[in-house]
Amino acid sequence: MNVFHQQWLDDGILKIVFDLPDSRANIFNKTSIPALEALIEELQHRDDVRLVVFTSAKENIYIAGADVNEIFTIREREEAYQKARLGQQLFQKWAALPMPTLAVINGACMGGGTEFSLAFDFRVATDSPKVRIGLPEVKLGVIPGWGGTQRLPRLIGLQNALKIILTGGAVDARRALKQHLVDEVVPHAVADEAVLKIARDILETGGKRYRERRKKRPFMEKMLEATGAGRSQILKKSREMVMKETRGHYPAPLAALEAVAFGLEHSLEEGLEYEARKFAEVAITDVSKNLIRIFFFTEEIKKENGVENPEVKPRPIKKIGILGAGVMGGGIAQLAAYRDHPVRLKDIAEEPLAAALAHARELFEGLVKRHRLSEREADLKMGLISTTTDYSGFENVDLVIEAVVEDVAIKKKVF
Repeated sequence: MNVFHQQWLDDGILKIVFDLPDSRANIFNKTSIPALEALIEELQHRDDVRLVVFTSAKENIYIAGADVNEIFTIREREEAYQKARLGQQLFQKWAALPMPTLAVINGACMGGGTEFSLAFDFRVATDSPKVRIGLPEVKLGVIPGWGGTQRLPRLIGLQNALKIILTGGAVDARRALKQHLVDEVVPHAVADEAVLKIARDILETGGKRYRERRKKRPFMEKMLEATGAGRSQILKKSREMVMKETRGHYPAPLAALEAVAFGLEHSLEEGLEYEARKFAEVAITDVSKNLIRIFFFTEEIKKENGVENPEVKPRPIKKIGILGAGVMGGGIAQLAAYRDHPVRLKDIAEEPLAAALAHARELFEGLVKRHRLSEREADLKMGLISTTTDYSGFENVDLVIEAVVEDVAIKKKVF
Protein backbone atom coordinates (compact mmCIF):
# COMPACT_ATOMS: atom_id res chain seq x y z
CA MET A 1 0.00 0.00 0.00
CA ASN A 2 1.60 3.25 -1.16
CA VAL A 3 1.39 5.97 1.47
CA PHE A 4 4.23 8.27 0.46
CA HIS A 5 4.40 9.22 -3.21
CA GLN A 6 7.65 10.52 -4.69
CA GLN A 7 8.32 12.88 -7.57
CA TRP A 8 11.23 15.02 -8.66
CA LEU A 9 10.82 18.80 -8.46
CA ASP A 10 14.28 19.55 -9.75
CA ASP A 11 17.74 18.04 -9.95
CA GLY A 12 18.28 16.38 -6.58
CA ILE A 13 15.10 17.88 -5.04
CA LEU A 14 12.66 15.09 -4.18
CA LYS A 15 9.04 15.84 -3.31
CA ILE A 16 7.29 13.35 -1.02
CA VAL A 17 3.50 13.53 -0.74
CA PHE A 18 1.74 11.96 2.24
CA ASP A 19 -1.56 10.43 1.09
CA LEU A 20 -2.98 7.82 3.47
CA PRO A 21 -5.31 5.57 1.43
CA ASP A 22 -9.02 5.40 2.26
CA SER A 23 -8.77 8.26 4.75
CA ARG A 24 -9.97 11.86 4.67
CA ALA A 25 -6.99 12.90 6.77
CA ASN A 26 -3.35 11.91 7.07
CA ILE A 27 -2.69 10.40 10.48
CA PHE A 28 0.07 8.32 12.02
CA ASN A 29 -1.34 4.83 12.51
CA LYS A 30 -0.53 1.16 11.97
CA THR A 31 -0.39 1.75 8.22
CA SER A 32 1.53 5.01 7.94
CA ILE A 33 4.12 4.46 10.70
CA PRO A 34 5.68 1.34 9.11
CA ALA A 35 5.56 3.11 5.76
CA LEU A 36 7.42 6.08 7.25
CA GLU A 37 10.00 3.72 8.76
CA ALA A 38 10.58 2.21 5.32
CA LEU A 39 10.82 5.65 3.72
CA ILE A 40 13.44 6.78 6.23
CA GLU A 41 15.43 3.61 5.65
CA GLU A 42 15.35 4.30 1.91
CA LEU A 43 16.34 7.96 2.23
CA GLN A 44 19.27 7.09 4.49
CA HIS A 45 20.87 5.32 1.54
CA ARG A 46 19.89 7.62 -1.33
CA ASP A 47 22.85 9.55 -2.73
CA ASP A 48 20.80 11.08 -5.58
CA VAL A 49 18.62 13.13 -3.22
CA ARG A 50 20.05 16.50 -2.23
CA LEU A 51 16.93 17.84 -0.46
CA VAL A 52 13.53 16.43 0.55
CA VAL A 53 10.31 18.45 0.25
CA PHE A 54 7.44 16.89 2.23
CA THR A 55 3.76 17.80 1.89
CA SER A 56 0.22 16.42 1.97
CA ALA A 57 -2.25 15.38 -0.72
CA LYS A 58 -5.27 15.83 1.55
CA GLU A 59 -7.49 18.84 1.05
CA ASN A 60 -7.19 21.31 3.95
CA ILE A 61 -5.28 18.82 6.14
CA TYR A 62 -1.52 18.36 6.37
CA ILE A 63 -1.25 15.78 9.18
CA ALA A 64 -4.00 15.47 11.78
CA GLY A 65 -1.70 13.72 14.28
CA ALA A 66 -1.65 10.25 15.79
CA ASP A 67 -4.57 7.83 15.68
CA VAL A 68 -6.59 8.76 18.77
CA ASN A 69 -8.10 5.26 18.86
CA GLU A 70 -4.66 3.82 19.53
CA ILE A 71 -4.13 6.21 22.45
CA PHE A 72 -7.55 5.29 23.83
CA THR A 73 -6.76 1.57 23.87
CA ILE A 74 -3.58 1.99 25.94
CA ARG A 75 -4.06 0.43 29.37
CA GLU A 76 -0.56 -0.19 30.72
CA ARG A 77 2.09 2.43 31.53
CA GLU A 78 4.85 0.46 29.84
CA GLU A 79 2.82 0.20 26.65
CA ALA A 80 2.30 3.97 26.67
CA TYR A 81 5.99 4.56 27.26
CA GLN A 82 7.05 2.28 24.41
CA LYS A 83 4.61 3.89 21.97
CA ALA A 84 5.94 7.32 22.85
CA ARG A 85 9.53 6.16 22.44
CA LEU A 86 8.72 4.57 19.09
CA GLY A 87 7.44 7.87 17.69
CA GLN A 88 10.31 9.84 19.20
CA GLN A 89 12.95 7.53 17.77
CA LEU A 90 11.29 7.55 14.36
CA PHE A 91 11.30 11.36 14.26
CA GLN A 92 14.88 11.41 15.53
CA LYS A 93 15.87 9.27 12.55
CA TRP A 94 14.08 11.71 10.25
CA ALA A 95 15.91 14.63 11.86
CA ALA A 96 19.22 12.82 11.28
CA LEU A 97 18.71 12.25 7.53
CA PRO A 98 21.83 13.11 5.53
CA MET A 99 20.03 15.68 3.35
CA PRO A 100 18.14 18.87 4.29
CA THR A 101 14.40 18.42 4.82
CA LEU A 102 11.66 20.98 4.13
CA ALA A 103 8.09 20.58 5.42
CA VAL A 104 5.41 22.33 3.38
CA ILE A 105 2.40 22.68 5.69
CA ASN A 106 -0.60 23.20 3.44
CA GLY A 107 -3.45 22.55 5.89
CA ALA A 108 -4.26 21.68 9.49
CA CYS A 109 -1.19 20.34 11.28
CA MET A 110 -1.93 18.93 14.71
CA GLY A 111 -0.35 16.83 17.44
CA GLY A 112 1.98 14.24 15.98
CA GLY A 113 1.90 16.14 12.70
CA THR A 114 3.36 19.19 14.40
CA GLU A 115 5.91 17.06 16.25
CA PHE A 116 6.97 15.48 12.97
CA SER A 117 7.30 18.93 11.38
CA LEU A 118 9.54 20.03 14.26
CA ALA A 119 11.98 17.29 13.23
CA PHE A 120 12.52 18.97 9.84
CA ASP A 121 15.39 21.33 9.12
CA PHE A 122 13.04 23.92 7.60
CA ARG A 123 9.29 24.53 7.61
CA VAL A 124 7.11 26.49 5.19
CA ALA A 125 3.37 27.15 5.50
CA THR A 126 0.98 28.22 2.78
CA ASP A 127 -1.31 31.20 3.34
CA SER A 128 -4.41 29.00 3.23
CA PRO A 129 -6.88 29.90 6.02
CA LYS A 130 -7.03 26.17 6.78
CA VAL A 131 -3.43 26.17 8.00
CA ARG A 132 -3.40 25.79 11.77
CA ILE A 133 -0.39 24.41 13.63
CA GLY A 134 -0.85 23.16 17.17
CA LEU A 135 -0.47 20.59 19.90
CA PRO A 136 -3.97 19.74 21.23
CA GLU A 137 -2.90 16.74 23.33
CA VAL A 138 -3.84 18.21 26.73
CA LYS A 139 -7.44 18.39 25.52
CA LEU A 140 -7.31 14.59 25.32
CA GLY A 141 -5.78 14.28 28.76
CA VAL A 142 -2.27 13.45 27.51
CA ILE A 143 0.84 15.44 26.61
CA PRO A 144 2.79 15.73 23.38
CA GLY A 145 4.73 12.47 23.49
CA TRP A 146 6.71 12.50 20.25
CA GLY A 147 9.03 15.39 21.02
CA GLY A 148 6.68 18.36 21.23
CA THR A 149 7.57 19.40 24.79
CA GLN A 150 11.26 19.32 23.89
CA ARG A 151 11.59 20.62 20.34
CA LEU A 152 8.99 23.39 20.42
CA PRO A 153 10.56 25.45 23.27
CA ARG A 154 13.97 25.06 21.62
CA LEU A 155 12.58 26.45 18.37
CA ILE A 156 10.20 29.26 19.34
CA GLY A 157 11.12 30.04 22.93
CA LEU A 158 9.70 29.01 26.28
CA GLN A 159 6.79 31.46 26.57
CA ASN A 160 5.49 30.95 23.05
CA ALA A 161 5.76 27.18 23.39
CA LEU A 162 3.94 27.05 26.72
CA LYS A 163 1.00 29.02 25.29
CA ILE A 164 0.52 26.28 22.71
CA ILE A 165 1.36 23.22 24.81
CA LEU A 166 -0.53 24.06 28.00
CA THR A 167 -3.73 25.20 26.30
CA GLY A 168 -3.81 22.69 23.47
CA GLY A 169 -3.88 25.70 21.19
CA ALA A 170 -2.91 26.34 17.59
CA VAL A 171 -1.59 29.25 15.53
CA ASP A 172 -2.25 30.28 11.96
CA ALA A 173 0.45 30.70 9.31
CA ARG A 174 0.97 34.40 10.02
CA ARG A 175 1.47 33.84 13.75
CA ALA A 176 3.65 30.79 13.11
CA LEU A 177 5.97 32.91 10.95
CA LYS A 178 6.21 35.62 13.60
CA GLN A 179 7.15 33.02 16.22
CA HIS A 180 9.62 31.28 13.84
CA LEU A 181 7.57 28.10 13.98
CA VAL A 182 7.73 28.27 10.18
CA ASP A 183 10.48 29.93 8.16
CA GLU A 184 8.32 31.30 5.36
CA VAL A 185 4.70 31.71 4.28
CA VAL A 186 4.00 31.17 0.57
CA PRO A 187 0.87 31.68 -1.58
CA HIS A 188 -1.23 28.54 -1.47
CA ALA A 189 -2.16 28.78 -5.15
CA VAL A 190 1.45 28.73 -6.35
CA ALA A 191 3.04 26.80 -3.50
CA ASP A 192 5.07 24.44 -5.70
CA GLU A 193 6.82 27.27 -7.53
CA ALA A 194 7.53 29.20 -4.32
CA VAL A 195 8.76 26.09 -2.50
CA LEU A 196 11.08 25.15 -5.34
CA LYS A 197 12.68 28.59 -5.14
CA ILE A 198 13.13 28.19 -1.36
CA ALA A 199 14.58 24.69 -1.80
CA ARG A 200 17.13 25.94 -4.31
CA ASP A 201 18.10 28.74 -1.93
CA ILE A 202 18.58 26.25 0.91
CA LEU A 203 20.85 24.13 -1.25
CA GLU A 204 22.84 27.18 -2.32
CA THR A 205 23.21 28.90 1.06
CA GLY A 206 22.43 26.17 3.60
CA GLY A 207 19.34 28.13 4.59
CA LYS A 208 21.51 30.71 6.32
CA ARG A 209 18.95 33.51 6.23
CA TYR A 210 16.30 31.32 7.85
CA ARG A 211 18.64 30.16 10.59
CA GLU A 212 19.69 33.76 11.25
CA ARG A 213 16.08 34.92 11.33
CA ARG A 214 15.21 32.38 14.04
CA LYS A 215 17.70 34.05 16.36
CA LYS A 216 15.86 37.38 16.14
CA ARG A 217 13.39 37.58 19.01
CA PRO A 218 11.97 40.45 21.10
CA PHE A 219 14.68 41.76 23.43
CA MET A 220 12.77 41.41 26.72
CA GLU A 221 11.55 37.91 25.81
CA LYS A 222 15.08 36.83 24.93
CA MET A 223 16.60 38.32 28.08
CA LEU A 224 13.98 36.79 30.38
CA GLU A 225 14.42 33.31 28.95
CA ALA A 226 18.23 33.54 28.91
CA THR A 227 18.56 33.28 32.70
CA GLY A 228 17.65 30.52 35.11
CA ALA A 229 15.78 32.99 37.30
CA GLY A 230 13.78 34.25 34.34
CA ARG A 231 12.85 30.75 33.22
CA SER A 232 11.86 29.80 36.76
CA GLN A 233 9.56 32.82 36.92
CA ILE A 234 7.92 31.87 33.62
CA LEU A 235 7.41 28.29 34.81
CA LYS A 236 6.01 29.47 38.14
CA LYS A 237 3.50 31.79 36.47
CA SER A 238 2.51 29.06 34.03
CA ARG A 239 1.89 26.61 36.85
CA GLU A 240 -0.27 29.18 38.64
CA MET A 241 -2.26 29.70 35.46
CA VAL A 242 -2.78 25.96 35.01
CA MET A 243 -3.92 25.51 38.61
CA LYS A 244 -6.32 28.43 38.29
CA GLU A 245 -7.84 26.98 35.13
CA THR A 246 -7.94 23.30 36.15
CA ARG A 247 -7.96 23.43 39.98
CA GLY A 248 -5.65 20.43 39.78
CA HIS A 249 -8.32 18.14 38.34
CA TYR A 250 -6.54 17.65 35.01
CA PRO A 251 -3.04 16.16 35.33
CA ALA A 252 -1.94 16.56 31.68
CA PRO A 253 -1.08 20.31 31.66
CA LEU A 254 1.04 19.91 34.79
CA ALA A 255 2.79 16.86 33.33
CA ALA A 256 3.49 18.82 30.13
CA LEU A 257 4.89 21.69 32.17
CA GLU A 258 7.20 19.31 34.05
CA ALA A 259 8.42 17.82 30.77
CA VAL A 260 9.17 21.27 29.34
CA ALA A 261 10.96 22.32 32.54
CA PHE A 262 13.09 19.17 32.51
CA GLY A 263 14.07 19.75 28.91
CA LEU A 264 15.37 23.23 29.69
CA GLU A 265 18.10 21.75 31.87
CA HIS A 266 18.93 18.58 29.96
CA SER A 267 19.90 17.34 26.51
CA LEU A 268 17.32 16.64 23.83
CA GLU A 269 17.70 12.87 24.20
CA GLU A 270 17.32 13.04 27.99
CA GLY A 271 14.33 15.32 27.58
CA LEU A 272 12.66 12.96 25.13
CA GLU A 273 13.02 10.03 27.49
CA TYR A 274 11.52 12.08 30.33
CA GLU A 275 8.69 13.23 28.06
CA ALA A 276 7.85 9.60 27.24
CA ARG A 277 7.63 8.77 30.95
CA LYS A 278 5.33 11.71 31.65
CA PHE A 279 3.19 10.75 28.66
CA ALA A 280 2.89 7.22 30.05
CA GLU A 281 1.77 8.57 33.42
CA VAL A 282 -1.20 10.49 32.05
CA ALA A 283 -2.17 8.26 29.10
CA ILE A 284 -3.55 5.54 31.37
CA THR A 285 -5.61 7.82 33.62
CA ASP A 286 -9.40 7.85 33.74
CA VAL A 287 -9.26 11.57 32.99
CA SER A 288 -7.60 10.89 29.65
CA LYS A 289 -10.00 8.10 28.72
CA ASN A 290 -13.01 10.27 29.54
CA LEU A 291 -11.70 13.26 27.58
CA ILE A 292 -11.06 11.02 24.58
CA ARG A 293 -14.62 9.69 24.86
CA ILE A 294 -15.87 13.28 24.75
CA PHE A 295 -13.72 13.82 21.66
CA PHE A 296 -15.26 10.76 19.98
CA PHE A 297 -18.80 11.91 20.84
CA THR A 298 -18.07 15.38 19.49
CA GLU A 299 -16.75 13.98 16.22
CA GLU A 300 -19.86 11.81 15.84
CA ILE A 301 -22.15 14.79 16.44
CA LYS A 302 -20.38 16.66 13.64
CA LYS A 303 -21.41 13.89 11.24
CA GLU A 304 -25.05 13.94 12.36
CA ASN A 305 -27.34 16.18 10.28
CA GLY A 306 -30.60 15.24 12.00
CA VAL A 307 -32.09 13.65 8.89
CA GLU A 308 -32.47 9.88 8.61
CA ASN A 309 -32.91 9.81 4.82
CA PRO A 310 -29.37 9.85 3.32
CA GLU A 311 -30.77 11.12 0.00
CA VAL A 312 -31.87 14.38 1.56
CA LYS A 313 -29.26 17.03 0.87
CA PRO A 314 -28.89 20.16 3.00
CA ARG A 315 -29.91 23.45 1.45
CA PRO A 316 -26.94 25.77 0.93
CA ILE A 317 -26.97 28.66 3.37
CA LYS A 318 -25.56 31.96 2.14
CA LYS A 319 -27.38 34.98 3.57
CA ILE A 320 -28.63 34.88 7.16
CA GLY A 321 -31.30 36.93 8.91
CA ILE A 322 -31.28 37.45 12.68
CA LEU A 323 -34.30 38.63 14.69
CA GLY A 324 -33.21 40.39 17.86
CA ALA A 325 -30.04 42.35 18.44
CA GLY A 326 -28.23 42.94 21.73
CA VAL A 327 -25.33 40.79 22.89
CA MET A 328 -26.67 37.46 21.64
CA GLY A 329 -27.74 38.78 18.27
CA GLY A 330 -24.45 40.59 17.85
CA GLY A 331 -22.51 37.46 18.73
CA ILE A 332 -24.42 35.32 16.25
CA ALA A 333 -24.01 38.00 13.57
CA GLN A 334 -20.27 38.16 14.17
CA LEU A 335 -19.87 34.39 13.94
CA ALA A 336 -21.86 34.25 10.70
CA ALA A 337 -19.88 37.14 9.21
CA TYR A 338 -16.63 35.51 10.31
CA ARG A 339 -17.70 32.53 8.19
CA ASP A 340 -18.29 34.96 5.29
CA HIS A 341 -22.11 34.93 5.39
CA PRO A 342 -23.88 38.25 4.71
CA VAL A 343 -26.08 39.02 7.73
CA ARG A 344 -29.28 41.07 8.04
CA LEU A 345 -29.86 41.97 11.70
CA LYS A 346 -33.30 43.25 12.82
CA ASP A 347 -34.60 44.85 15.98
CA ILE A 348 -37.40 47.26 16.81
CA ALA A 349 -35.09 50.21 17.59
CA GLU A 350 -31.71 51.62 16.60
CA GLU A 351 -30.24 51.43 20.11
CA PRO A 352 -30.08 47.59 20.42
CA LEU A 353 -28.83 47.39 16.83
CA ALA A 354 -25.98 49.74 17.69
CA ALA A 355 -25.18 47.63 20.76
CA ALA A 356 -25.13 44.48 18.64
CA LEU A 357 -22.77 46.05 16.10
CA ALA A 358 -20.50 47.25 18.89
CA HIS A 359 -20.37 43.74 20.35
CA ALA A 360 -19.61 42.21 16.96
CA ARG A 361 -16.86 44.78 16.41
CA GLU A 362 -15.41 43.95 19.84
CA LEU A 363 -15.29 40.25 18.97
CA PHE A 364 -13.51 40.96 15.68
CA GLU A 365 -11.00 43.20 17.46
CA GLY A 366 -10.26 40.29 19.79
CA LEU A 367 -9.45 38.11 16.78
CA VAL A 368 -7.14 40.81 15.45
CA LYS A 369 -5.31 41.02 18.78
CA ARG A 370 -4.86 37.24 18.74
CA HIS A 371 -3.54 37.46 15.18
CA ARG A 372 -6.40 35.37 13.81
CA LEU A 373 -7.34 38.17 11.41
CA SER A 374 -5.72 41.28 10.01
CA GLU A 375 -7.46 44.63 10.60
CA ARG A 376 -8.46 44.74 6.93
CA GLU A 377 -9.95 41.24 7.08
CA ALA A 378 -11.90 42.18 10.21
CA ASP A 379 -13.24 45.33 8.53
CA LEU A 380 -14.32 43.38 5.45
CA LYS A 381 -16.14 40.77 7.54
CA MET A 382 -17.73 43.46 9.71
CA GLY A 383 -19.03 45.00 6.51
CA LEU A 384 -21.10 41.86 5.88
CA ILE A 385 -23.43 42.82 8.76
CA SER A 386 -26.29 45.21 7.96
CA THR A 387 -29.16 46.32 10.20
CA THR A 388 -32.82 47.19 9.88
CA THR A 389 -35.82 48.08 12.06
CA ASP A 390 -38.27 46.44 9.64
CA TYR A 391 -38.15 43.29 7.55
CA SER A 392 -36.51 44.84 4.50
CA GLY A 393 -33.84 42.53 3.10
CA PHE A 394 -35.32 39.43 4.71
CA GLU A 395 -36.93 38.32 1.46
CA ASN A 396 -33.48 37.22 0.25
CA VAL A 397 -32.19 35.33 3.29
CA ASP A 398 -31.74 31.55 3.36
CA LEU A 399 -32.00 31.14 7.12
CA VAL A 400 -33.58 33.18 9.93
CA ILE A 401 -32.33 32.85 13.51
CA GLU A 402 -34.52 34.09 16.35
CA ALA A 403 -32.57 35.79 19.15
CA VAL A 404 -35.13 38.12 20.71
CA VAL A 405 -35.33 38.82 24.42
CA GLU A 406 -36.65 35.96 26.55
CA ASP A 407 -40.14 37.39 26.87
CA VAL A 408 -43.09 35.19 25.84
CA ALA A 409 -45.25 38.12 24.72
CA ILE A 410 -42.51 39.48 22.46
CA LYS A 411 -41.73 36.04 21.04
CA LYS A 412 -45.42 35.58 20.15
CA LYS A 413 -45.33 38.81 18.17
CA VAL A 414 -42.27 37.60 16.27
CA PHE A 415 -43.82 34.26 15.37
